[in-house]
Amino acid sequence: MMNEMTSKEELTVDPGLAYHSKLFWLAKAMWRIVEQDWQDHLRGHHLTINEYSILRVVAKKDSCRVTDVSSYGLMHVSTALNSSQSLKKRGLVHLEKDVEDTRVTIVTITEEGRELLNEVDTSISFEESMLEGGLEKIESLVGLKPSFSDTQSLIYSTFGRDMFEYFSNATDIM
Repeated sequence: MMNEMTSKEELTVDPGLAYHSKLFWLAKAMWRIVEQDWQDHLRGHHLTINEYSILRVVAKKDSCRVTDVSSYGLMHVSTALNSSQSLKKRGLVHLEKDVEDTRVTIVTITEEGRELLNEVDTSISFEESMLEGGLEKIESLVGLKPSFSDTQSLIYSTFGRDMFEYFSNATDIM
């Protein structure tokens, strides 16, 4: 039989654990909202979120190593490679080995990939999205939409200046 907790000490949660746990669940819930909105939009273009991310990263940089796609696309290297191979089969990217180091795979977007990316970006509408619905509620209560300055500061301190500059202005990524 389990002992009943009776003292306040037994109920105390480490503040670091509480903070990380709260942040974990908030980030997970926020990602679920954003992920659903993107999946709904990309489904009509026969793209996954990872494939879209790869096209976006490679289009911004013209061509780059799979490891760079992984870093800037915020995915595991194997996911970046597998998704890039899927895009290659559809003629949306080219994959080639680096001539100086054959362990390195270079990803380059094709004209078809650019056209699809443009089609996705010009047809996008999040007016009916889960995120927009939530933001509208906040704006109606508070008078403005949430700021991203805390999140940007966390990205800078965690990933460094290059990633911060890459993500700091979302329109530059587009």
